[in-house]
Amino acid sequence: MLNPGNGSFTTYTEIMVGDQPHSVDAADIDNDGDLDLVIAHWTFDFISTHLNDGTGNFSSGQSLPASYASAAYFVDPDKDGDLDVICANRESNSIGFFNN
Repeated sequence: MLNPGNGSFTTYTEIMVGDQPHSVDAADIDNDGDLDLVIAHWTFDFISTHLNDGTGNFSSGQSLPASYASAAYFVDPDKDGDLDVICANRESNSIGFFNN
């Protein structure tokens, strides 16, 4: 939902992101000034990115391999100024890292 700046929210809109989304994080991954999404899919072997067109509409970005991710976040651990993705893989009991 979009907040017009007065503490209220406009009409509810669904963003189709694929099957069984479990977690979402938002950040500007393509440096165009708007927030994009990364989604962890609970019962599938991938996470996905979705790019914002600047008006709140999202298109599919990349599907990244994961082992049934329970969470995914944008991070910059190498401090190079661009956002990377980290995910928690419940099937393999591991953490996945995708360097941007």
